[in-house]
Amino acid sequence: MGKNLDSIVSLSSNSIERMNSSYYIRDATEADLPTIVEIYNEQILNSSSLFMYSPVGLDNRLEWFRTCKTKGFPIIVAVKKASDQEGELEQEEVAAYCSLGTFRDKPAYNASAEVSLYVHVNHRRQGLGKVLMDKIIEKADEIDIHAIVASITIENSVSLNLYSKLGFRHIGTFKDSGYKFGRWLDVAFYELILPNGDRIHPKTEDK
Repeated sequence: MGKNLDSIVSLSSNSIERMNSSYYIRDATEADLPTIVEIYNEQILNSSSLFMYSPVGLDNRLEWFRTCKTKGFPIIVAVKKASDQEGELEQEEVAAYCSLGTFRDKPAYNASAEVSLYVHVNHRRQGLGKVLMDKIIEKADEIDIHAIVASITIENSVSLNLYSKLGFRHIGTFKDSGYKFGRWLDVAFYELILPNGDRIHPKTEDK
């Protein structure tokens, strides 16, 4: 990993301390899907982050999970450490998740990916978004992704601020491109170009 990428994904000391004491990051498993569904559905019902109206079932996220894995895209989770009063480890709790997915299905886009990040309502304001994004950027470089794209409704100021701090650049805004909660929504597109363009060589075949 080059120095430029190291600077992109560097963790703040506060984030490191918080993650070491309360949370840790790992790859997601199918066992995490019930909580991922809970996080996803809360976003559908209560936010403009997802342009969907109705909650989804476990089968929906299972298909998504297996599709990501088949295509080689990472899915990671932030997990809350849990122990009883005697210090014995109890069942861990998924607090947030982050993933990469197909940006466009044409083959020339294969070195680009779209990022998704969702935090459980009970675990917000813990710095999880920053730490998950740092890790997913590392993983993007490992699988030869050159451009990471994020689409964010402009009323989502928390996400806009996070991605800007991570070095994402505002590319443009689609006006009135979604309709939810009785109002039209603008969507901003942000992009992070990883400094690996001279190293990776995407396939130039249609297959």
